[in-house]
Amino acid sequence: MTEQMTLAEMGQALHASQQAFLEMMDRVDDETLYQQIGAENWTLAETLVHMAEARQFFVGETRKALAAPQVAIGRTVENEARLKNIEEHGRDALATIRQRMLESHTAMIALLQEINDDQLALQVEHVAYGPQSLGAFLQRFFIGHDQAHVQQAKELLGSE
Repeated sequence: MTEQMTLAEMGQALHASQQAFLEMMDRVDDETLYQQIGAENWTLAETLVHMAEARQFFVGETRKALAAPQVAIGRTVENEARLKNIEEHGRDALATIRQRMLESHTAMIALLQEINDDQLALQVEHVAYGPQSLGAFLQRFFIGHDQAHVQQAKELLGSE
């Protein structure tokens, strides 16, 4: 994803990853949902719980950047709230996880509809990755993050 995507392209990519997540949730049973695969991998439930929370977090960070571009945004993988969310919700019922995934997707799409392609050039400061355009931030933390976890979930399910 080196070339700058338009907002429409971002929306399409997010719809594709959301569809992949929904299809996985439609065919998974509880045993598979909570199955630990390897010592360092998350379960599918933990992956989905993380996704729902991260999406909402990144929407909030984008709003913060739009309001005050000079304020650093983002977080590191060691972020306490990020890890606590997985710990507290990694065994939630599939229906609850699904609802959070739907809500987080809706929030991302709504945000993309509120901004315009010109705003993608806005310079923002990420706490770990430094200065970048808002478009690069969205591509990394909306699109790339979704796609990476779709791939992870497929691997957990043995479908790729």
